[in-house]
This record gives sequence, C-alpha cells and structure tokens, in this order.
Amino acid sequence: MYIAIAVVVLVFVFLMMKRGGDSGAATYEDLSTEKVHEIVGDSSYQLVDVREPNEFSSGHIEGAENIPLGTISSSLDKLDKDKKIVFICRSGNRSSKAAKMVGAEEGYEVYNMKGGMLAWKYEVK
Repeated sequence: MYIAIAVVVLVFVFLMMKRGGDSGAATYEDLSTEKVHEIVGDSSYQLVDVREPNEFSSGHIEGAENIPLGTISSSLDKLDKDKKIVFICRSGNRSSKAAKMVGAEEGYEVYNMKGGMLAWKYEVK
C-alpha cells in the first residue's frame, strides 16, 4: 500500500517537474497596455503580434511584427533571445498561448499584453 502511494507521488512530482512547475504556473508575465505603450520603440523589446495577417493589417502597434500563433513553434528562429518578447493579439488569449509556448523554451524572456488590441487605447499603424 505504502509503495503504491510512493509511486503515485513520485510520478506526480516527475510530471510536474517535466512541465516546469505546477500545472497553473505561468512561464510568462502579463504587461498592461500602458506598459507596452511605454516600451514601444525600446530596442530591448521585440513586439510580436500573433493575430492572422488580415487582422494585423487592419491595425497594429508600431514596430510589431506579425507571426501568427499557428506558426510560432516553427518560427522560433524569428524570435530574438537577446530581447524581451511581448506577444500581442486581439484579446490577450492567443498571445497568452504564444507566451506560454515560447516561455517553456530555453532562453526566452516572454510577456503577454493583457487585454490585447481591444484594450489598446493608443495609435495603431
């Protein structure tokens, strides 16, 4: 009985370590739109808009590059490990998925713009 419990606990611990912590642990931080507005033009950040190209072309933050969410895992070479990467989308949902996905990779410092473009009150290109 005790051996079975020990095995279950060890398997649980192993799975949690493999995931990088507890299952709800974020591998990224949320940034407000106000904070992102402050960093526009700051060369230590890379702004990545994960919306589809037609959404991006309808209005995006100056300096942001478009890498749709569906292509993120095959586009890691476009992400600069020497910069803080801020993911952006329409509402913050897709960008949080991108941030979680890339944040799980080694060497990336990633952020999610909370609320997405729906919360953006500033000029768009």
